[in-house]
Amino acid sequence: MSDSVADLIDTLRSLGGEYFHPSYQPLSWVLSEEQAPVFHRIDAMGDAAIAPLVQCIGDTAKTLTRIQQRTVSLGVLCFEALNRLIYHEEPSVNGDIDLDWPGYVTPEDTGVDLRRARKAWQKVVHDGTFQRNLKSSHK
Repeated sequence: MSDSVADLIDTLRSLGGEYFHPSYQPLSWVLSEEQAPVFHRIDAMGDAAIAPLVQCIGDTAKTLTRIQQRTVSLGVLCFEALNRLIYHEEPSVNGDIDLDWPGYVTPEDTGVDLRRARKAWQKVVHDGTFQRNLKSSHK
């Protein structure tokens, strides 16, 4: 039996795992590997997974995944899954990448941040201004 995207998103709630600072990049957050098999299954769904993942980015439901002893919202994990399929680099007014674009999600984001991110990603998908992630197994 094959899982739907919704089933796999629901599975992300209970997998656990933890965000940590790797020694090679101490200012960045990296997610432990508990979710990797589910991310690979979502990735294999390709374009069919994009809209449900974008919608899920705004989901503030708590998961078993943690960051510094706090729970992570489901929307954060949906962003992780989406970012394995596609990415977007919003240009700033001077042509650089706009690092303040609301579509960037961090593991600490909750509520308003996640809803802003969902709205930003809805526009990106609607406008088709995303790029396919070369790491994606789906071609």
